[in-house]
Amino acid sequence: MTKAVNIYEAKKSLSRIVDDVATGKGDYIICKYGNPRARIVPIESGQLRPRVGFAKEYFDRMDFTLPDDFDTMMQDEIIAMFEGEDTQRPL
Repeated sequence: MTKAVNIYEAKKSLSRIVDDVATGKGDYIICKYGNPRARIVPIESGQLRPRVGFAKEYFDRMDFTLPDDFDTMMQDEIIAMFEGEDTQRPL
């Protein structure tokens, strides 16, 4: 069974609406000034898959290599900044 609710009611009762939809008690149409704007329906299991490891795909497409001295790069400048020394480099 489809139920219509206005936006104010949907904001106020969103948790209950989501629970109703998830447990099969029906779906909802959200209205604004009496006009339907959105429908809340249950998702089928398997529709969403976790995004674990998505960054690997992104970085595999990049032409990027990590320098061998990455963990010690600019070490002297960093130490000088922490010790309050002037590390301004000329442009």
